[in-house]
Amino acid sequence: MSQYKQEIKQGQRCFWYMSSNGNNCFEVPRGSQRFTVDLNQMTCSCRYWQLSGILCAHVVSAVHQHTNQLHGYVASCYSVEAFKRTYAHCLQPVEGPQGWPESDEPKPLAPGYVKMPGKPWKERKREGTEKPKATKVSRVGTVIRCRKCKCTGHNKTTCPGNAASG
Repeated sequence: MSQYKQEIKQGQRCFWYMSSNGNNCFEVPRGSQRFTVDLNQMTCSCRYWQLSGILCAHVVSAVHQHTNQLHGYVASCYSVEAFKRTYAHCLQPVEGPQGWPESDEPKPLAPGYVKMPGKPWKERKREGTEKPKATKVSRVGTVIRCRKCKCTGHNKTTCPGNAASG
């Protein structure tokens, strides 16, 4: 097998040293990985070419080494002719909902309510960014009023009038 050096410019320079078996099959090492490109069967071991129809970097380097003609290896759905066929038809304008015909079919009903097992939640589940709900109410600013003498500042148990009547 002969070693070929292929240079690809893609933002920065990188060098591809590939091996060919002479039957349009190439081995392209990239770091610790090795990719096999078969131009006859149009496959690459990274499988990007088979899945998308777009050439991966391994295939581009192998095609440049072999023929330097990429157009025969790209999927036909990406051709200019396919693009023109796709957009050859014009879309006709559509009327708004007031112009739509009424259907004779019955309107679909909402699905029934399914009661889940267990006790229902009383409160909503809070997001991780939300503060937890306060468990105690602050008493700051509240005024205490006695039930017996109706004065402020003390309650029924600490009422000074309670001790005098006792």
